[in-house]
Amino acid sequence: MQQSPRRDQGAPLCTASQQHGRYSTLASYIVVPGRSGGQMNFTFTAPYLLWLLPLALLPFIPRRRVSSPLSSLEPLRRLKNTWRLRFYRLNSWCAALTIAVLILLLADPVQRETHRTTVREGVDLMLVLDVSASLGATDILPSRMVAARNAAADFLAERDNDRVGVILFSGVPVLLSPPVLDKGHLIARLRAVEADRSGTGTAIGDALATALARLKDSPAQSKAVILLTDGRSNRGSITPRAAARAAAALGIRIYTIGFGSLQGSEIPLGSSGAPARLADGSLLLSALEEEPLLEIARLTGGQHFLASSGEALRDVYQRIDALEKSPLEVKDRITDHPLAPLLQRLILLLLAAELLLFRLWLRIRPTGYLLDLVALTAFSLLLIPPPGAGPILRGEQNGPDLALAIDVSASMACNDSGETRLSLAQRDVRTLITSLPNSRFSLTLVGGEGVVQAPLTEDREAILFFVDRLLPRMVASPGSAPEEGILTALSTLSSAGRERAVILLSDGERTIPTPAPRLPQSIPVYTIPLGSVAGSPVLQVNGQVQRDRNGAAFISQRDDNRLRQIAAVTQGEMLLRPDSAPATLALIERWRPPELLTPPALWWLWSALGLLLLRQFPWSRKVRGWSAWVPAFTMLTLIVSACGHIIERDENDFDNGMRHAKNGAFEDAARAFARAIHSLPANERGLVLYNQGTALLQAGAAAPAVTALEQALLLLPGDAAARTNLALALRLLGDHPASGSGDGERQNEESSVDAPMNREQALQLVEAVKPQVFAETASQAESRERTVEKDW
Repeated sequence: MQQSPRRDQGAPLCTASQQHGRYSTLASYIVVPGRSGGQMNFTFTAPYLLWLLPLALLPFIPRRRVSSPLSSLEPLRRLKNTWRLRFYRLNSWCAALTIAVLILLLADPVQRETHRTTVREGVDLMLVLDVSASLGATDILPSRMVAARNAAADFLAERDNDRVGVILFSGVPVLLSPPVLDKGHLIARLRAVEADRSGTGTAIGDALATALARLKDSPAQSKAVILLTDGRSNRGSITPRAAARAAAALGIRIYTIGFGSLQGSEIPLGSSGAPARLADGSLLLSALEEEPLLEIARLTGGQHFLASSGEALRDVYQRIDALEKSPLEVKDRITDHPLAPLLQRLILLLLAAELLLFRLWLRIRPTGYLLDLVALTAFSLLLIPPPGAGPILRGEQNGPDLALAIDVSASMACNDSGETRLSLAQRDVRTLITSLPNSRFSLTLVGGEGVVQAPLTEDREAILFFVDRLLPRMVASPGSAPEEGILTALSTLSSAGRERAVILLSDGERTIPTPAPRLPQSIPVYTIPLGSVAGSPVLQVNGQVQRDRNGAAFISQRDDNRLRQIAAVTQGEMLLRPDSAPATLALIERWRPPELLTPPALWWLWSALGLLLLRQFPWSRKVRGWSAWVPAFTMLTLIVSACGHIIERDENDFDNGMRHAKNGAFEDAARAFARAIHSLPANERGLVLYNQGTALLQAGAAAPAVTALEQALLLLPGDAAARTNLALALRLLGDHPASGSGDGERQNEESSVDAPMNREQALQLVEAVKPQVFAETASQAESRERTVEKDW
């Protein structure tokens, strides 16, 4: 058994800061009036630290009594009670309050707002819809296709709490949408679907495998596929039975719907709709075979339905809707408002009061200046985040709503600097999406018009799926119209209370003759220029340079003036690319979610608490003479070491892990990588998780290796080495590899028809099918009549 080699370093990884877990242990609630009808509570992340609060009484413990040189204190009692004496008595209270507030800060207080609602647990569904030529039959009026798509759209509209995706298939599966919660644009696109009259056949197995690939990583407790077809499977590399066995291994139910009449109907082909005929001239009828559909439902724990009319089909969807509804649950929507920043500033004020009021003015202890000054300086360092990290204290949880508008006109195939413009845009967008886990995204394609590819959704994987499959000329309307694309992207943003913005990635060229529309100023547009000012030749679909009638090459040049004007009008900004780094880094730094108290921040807090307690402890008089200098000297040493600790600890943990791994101490390497995960910058965590999982795998700890490698794949989607090691780890857990099946070998009924399929085999099967993305191909776009001055 060989693992993929560990990687000491790699290309900059575009990963997101991992959101820390919710609070598992809570102190008693203090109920106060809430906002927006919610219940507001005070609670703590680490309530057990509240047991340290009695330490705040140390300043009130009387010091060791010493004999007085005065024979009587009566004259002192007759002195007037001045403001100076009153402030003098506040010294112990100020010290006690400082210690108490510092302990509360270590316990991490939050103001938690709870809104209780009754909802249904969501279900992840994939609707697999047959759009082969036989769906154009008119035995069900107005046609099978119209009845099928309308019933499916109505079904989607009723699934409010569910994520639903759609796959269309005839000879090949086409992904209309991965599972998304916002289904408005998906329903509109579904109602416009037409039957494929090219006669490419019906590939049910490939379509089911594509649906399983989209559901296999879903965290939903209930996952199901709804297959609607009116014919038999006669195309594809995977049989329906093999796909059903894979679904059973993945725990996904399949509901099958046979749509049409058992006696069959004529199949219209071509633009004329002429019926299909056999070689002898007789009519070819679409024949519905129920046996395979019954077998698919039986193997996966689903059910089979027969619908011979539009009304019957709606009834079937209603029955499936009832079967796939989870019970009502009372759920709490929690919003945390951190109090740590307020307490931190309060401690700074108390330390400053100690130094200025009690040391400089009242001179209560004339020997403690250095200690107080060092403590105040050290604690102030908490306000400065370490290099490369986000803010130390946690902030609000919701990120902005971002509408991505990506230019996919022909000029995006231009290669200005060793990489095409579209690939640069894809890299920038991937960095942005993976770095903002709390944001919602939509995707709009920009060509001669704007086309919504994915509605506003929290499903970042769905957006990334489409981004990775973008191609030049994907929009049917030729040309480039950035302003129209922006307006389309704006239509995907909701009016919720989140910050909203549009991000346009384009070379800025406008190649359609119509005037540019006015852009609203209510939502900022951030423009990211692609390409070069000098320009680059425009390439055709076949890779050849596109030329005009005189033989001169078309040159596409970046229009910085237009991009800068768009940003200025909408109160946005044009973001230039810093060297080879992604152009979206500035937006990431602006919207990156703040993290919890980091280990360096907690280290500073505990150091400050130790110093305060050490100073307030009732030492004897001899000890007090030198105890004031020991903490000061110690704190100065700790400041120097801690600054290096903040900057270098991450690299040390990672380097230690690599050293242990090279020496064969895989368990020590895994522990070192585990420490580095929590402290390294967000853009390197995927690499560390991969190394941790590989070390655990080599140490024989398969179960934790699976967990680490699965998390690594979330941050490094499609990483071949991580997938290989994950498969090895799953095999060590007890799964056995498929016997006698090589790469590219078709899964069929002849090989162990009734043998159960394990998860590893199921994953290999469903990942073997590569679906198409629902968009017009480049050749289709090229064939349309050109109505622009330039043809890109």
